[in-house]
Amino acid sequence: NLSSFGITLYCGSLWVAGLKAAGEIANILEIEGFSNNLKELEKAASKSLNQALWDQENNYFHFYSYPFVKHYITDEALLAESIGDKIAIDQGQLLKSLNDFIYTDENSDQYATEATLALLEDEGINLDGTNYRRNKLIRKAFIIANAKDAFTDEVTAILERESDDSFGDPLLADTYLQMMGLETVTTAAQREGVLKKAYATNFKINSPHVGYANLVDSVGAPKEAFQAQDVWIGVQYSNAASLLLAGEYDKFDELIHTLYDNLYLKAKIPFAAPEGFNSSCTLAAADLEAYTGQATELYDTLKAKGWILDDARISPSFPANVSEFSAATNAYLSDDKQETTFKFIQETGLKYTAGRYFRPGMVFALPMLIK
Repeated sequence: NLSSFGITLYCGSLWVAGLKAAGEIANILEIEGFSNNLKELEKAASKSLNQALWDQENNYFHFYSYPFVKHYITDEALLAESIGDKIAIDQGQLLKSLNDFIYTDENSDQYATEATLALLEDEGINLDGTNYRRNKLIRKAFIIANAKDAFTDEVTAILERESDDSFGDPLLADTYLQMMGLETVTTAAQREGVLKKAYATNFKINSPHVGYANLVDSVGAPKEAFQAQDVWIGVQYSNAASLLLAGEYDKFDELIHTLYDNLYLKAKIPFAAPEGFNSSCTLAAADLEAYTGQATELYDTLKAKGWILDDARISPSFPANVSEFSAATNAYLSDDKQETTFKFIQETGLKYTAGRYFRPGMVFALPMLIK
């Protein structure tokens, strides 16, 4: 249930990487002309990916963006006439002109007209999040509001399909490419920014005791979709490989120890590994009644400490050791119940998902890279 639309970081980066790999195969097989054709396609795809998703201000790729596409346009002449005096357009490349206009880091307040804002409100679209997301939405709505008769009614779908969420495995494609010695999708500067962003938001802010969550919002808060909240084991190996390739050895060590602790010390799964963990689990006061006669008071203390969030999720800040927990809760728990209660809450916040799916290549990547 982790959906994406239009130009996406996950599929898009893998597509560009696939074109690079296919071009290399064509070179090896000496297929004349084919490699050049792939190179042109790869350049175009890479340009679209960067234009639509790269957030220059915050140094990371947005999860997805839905551009204007041809099947939403019913009358190109009317569209050109309606917006030609408002934005720069090329009559021969109308669709490209629209998307060149919406994908920009330039401030877009001048296009936030009454009609633009009314359309966004009617569609239930907020302008929260990054400036880049805000700019794209305002410019999309400006075009639609000024040329609505030139589009199908479904064109407003591109407004809700604009995500600045942070993806938990943003350098997967580059990791594959680097291990094969091929040119990467991203620049070195982009990789540095993306590594910092995912480490901060998907790991340290969202789920520091578990690992990189699949998807969080732009500031690290969890998403509603349960697969977004999941911390998949294969993704942890993928991020560990990315950290190794970047020379981030301390962060690599931290992530691998977190993974090990969850599998073998907290969840106690010695002979197999689940597909992943979910670190967005909830706790109710009634869940604590088996451990204390003061369950409500204990629960209120946990909330006051910030260890239980307002939506009843167990917070990422829940302590990693029993001594810190006991110091805050010993008024409500007998000595013999402190450790068991601590472990119960800790394990409740570490539900594991069914399945045995790994991203196998990444499991074996680590010993290859460590060599």
